[in-house]
This record gives sequence, C-alpha cells and structure tokens, in this order.
Amino acid sequence: MSLRPLIQDPIGVFSAEWLAQNFNTDVLILVRHPYAFAGSLKRIEWKFDFRNFLDQPELMERHLKPYEEEIREYARTEHAVLEQAALFWKCIYSVVMKYQDHHKNWLIVRHEDLSLEPAAQFKRIFSHL
Repeated sequence: MSLRPLIQDPIGVFSAEWLAQNFNTDVLILVRHPYAFAGSLKRIEWKFDFRNFLDQPELMERHLKPYEEEIREYARTEHAVLEQAALFWKCIYSVVMKYQDHHKNWLIVRHEDLSLEPAAQFKRIFSHL
C-alpha cells in the first residue's frame, strides 16, 4: 500500500488544475452549502484579505475576472465576516463549476450527500480513487 497526500484547503481549489497537471493527482472536491460555509467562518470569526487574490494576476484573469470590482472593494474596506464569506464562496464555487465542465474525471461530492449517506458516498469516493 502506498501513501497518498491529501490537501484540504478551501483556497487549494484554485491550484487543483495545476496540481493535477503537474503531479497527476486525483482530484476530489467537497462542496459545502453556502450557509454551512458562511456559518463555519462566522463561528471562528475568520477574515480573508482579498488583496491575496489581487496579488495574483493570473488567478484574477483566468478565474476571478467577473468578481474583480467586488474583490477590489473588499480589499479596500473591511466587511462583515458573513459578507466576506459570501464573496469568498462565490469565487471558490464559480471555479468549481468550471472544473465540473472541463474535468469529467474529477469527483465532486456535496457535503450534505456525504452526511446523509456516508457509507454509500465513501464507497463511491474510494471506488473512484
């Protein structure tokens, strides 16, 4: 049995294509409902510096161009955690939707499905991987 690394990072979604291309990785994306995502961030009072996106011109051009004006606004002024979570969620899942169209061999699983049917969903995941 060989060991396989696991990357669990919401921002890692923006690197998924690069990782798949350069390291021949299997990609599994776990989708969170926006309410659950925002609730998690609110619970820990998580904040995101949207300048991190603006400092990555290729990311902005390739994936986040539709949100550039909003990202610039959030980089300039502080917003409530739930507002930040909403924009961050839109950025992440707009990219996931692109991946869903372009990478049919990637597995995308809804967290809710995993919670409702853990045995069936984990069997599906393990079979895929």
